[in-house]
Amino acid sequence: MLAFFAFRSEEDARRFRGDSPAKVWRIEGTPSFKADMLWLNDPRPGLLGLLQAARGYWSGEKKGGDPSWEYLLRLPVKCIALAG
Repeated sequence: MLAFFAFRSEEDARRFRGDSPAKVWRIEGTPSFKADMLWLNDPRPGLLGLLQAARGYWSGEKKGGDPSWEYLLRLPVKCIALAG
C-alpha cells in the first residue's frame, strides 16, 4: 500500500519539518482524508489513551485550538517544484 501525506501550506510543512534538512516540495494532488496531527502527541497514558487518540485522529476530529492538519492524498501525486 502506498500513502502520500501533505500539508495545506508551505508554512505548515516547514513548521513540521523543524530543524530537519528534509526538502519541502510543492505538489498537486487530491485530498481524501484530513487529520489533526496533535492527536499523535496525545499525553494520555495506557491502551485507553492510545485508542482515544487513534479514534480522534482517524475520525478527523480537531484536537486543539490550533490544529496541525495533514492530508492523505489520492495517487497519483505530481511534484511541481522544490519550495523556496
